[in-house]
Amino acid sequence: MARDDVRAKLAAGILIALAVGSAVQGAVGARQGVSFARRSERKTWGGPVGEGENEGGVAFHPKSYPLFKQCDDWWGDDTMETKTICEAGDLMTSLAMGLAGWKIPIDPFGASDPDNLNFWLRSEDAYTADDEMVGESLNALVPGMWSKTSYHKNADLSTSTIVEMLKGPYIMVGRFGNWTTKKDGHWALVTDYDGWNAISVNDPKFDKTQYGFNYDLWGWYIFNMTG
Repeated sequence: MARDDVRAKLAAGILIALAVGSAVQGAVGARQGVSFARRSERKTWGGPVGEGENEGGVAFHPKSYPLFKQCDDWWGDDTMETKTICEAGDLMTSLAMGLAGWKIPIDPFGASDPDNLNFWLRSEDAYTADDEMVGESLNALVPGMWSKTSYHKNADLSTSTIVEMLKGPYIMVGRFGNWTTKKDGHWALVTDYDGWNAISVNDPKFDKTQYGFNYDLWGWYIFNMTG
């Protein structure tokens, strides 16, 4: 075979290889683009956020929070550590609602929702083996939002303290269930309190809007939005 023919075939082979490589990269890029578009679509949620801001370190209590359900089709089947959001994501979903009310983004993924917050927690290795959030890791979102006093094993806040904290720079997540047996409890974002017994919530698990202070509440997570 003539030397020129060999060179021509080698050149043709190189061009084919480059074309195949370009096609593969294009397919991967398209697939990643679809994934990114899907995640971007997930970021869009309805409902007013209110006046929650974090401008120059000054926090303003939001008028309202969005309602997210942990078993939503968008993220319910997503894995936390070992369980799915639908199975064990009541606290994480409640926090996502709180962060959304304060307009705290989940960088670099976008607005706060259970999908983005869970993705961030996984990327930060911020779940325990029991699917609980590692509290200290949350300070990367809002410096000082978590401390050793954030978790209250019991319902140890007075009624007047709850009222004042709801007016202040806090995300308050209560644990509700049978307070005598402390079984089957779950977490829900607290949005209001009448100062007597009725605690209003955004419940990520059940279609309830209120629980009783006297018989249903038996624990707290308090997140300080000004550190």
